[in-house]
Amino acid sequence: MQGLVNFTTAIADGIAVLLPAFCYLAACGCFFFFAWTLWTWSQPHRQNHYHWHRPWVPWVSLILSGVFASFPQFLTMADVSAGTSLTVSLTSYAPTTPPNASNVLGNAPTTAVVNVVTLFQYFFQAFGA
Repeated sequence: MQGLVNFTTAIADGIAVLLPAFCYLAACGCFFFFAWTLWTWSQPHRQNHYHWHRPWVPWVSLILSGVFASFPQFLTMADVSAGTSLTVSLTSYAPTTPPNASNVLGNAPTTAVVNVVTLFQYFFQAFGA
């Protein structure tokens, strides 16, 4: 069981680095779509653009860009308020130490569930669950 806990904690560390990278790439993509749409609308062939009759599309893309860019900070704040030391960031990587999986089963089924959730908390919190 300890090997599985170590493995999921290592996966959580990887997710804590890759998730912000993908969020920042999605934010850049949404912002570039916003800028490209406004630029193509300023050209004389505006009616050839497939979003010219939906003027809200680039603005939604701009809002999504802000959401994707700020999601790692929201996730880090949620993890800190939950009481863990997991940091979701590209610049400050801090590997987490897996908890000890010596006694998974408790005296009742509820304690067993709580123990399993506690053992795999870094994996659950790496993507906001």
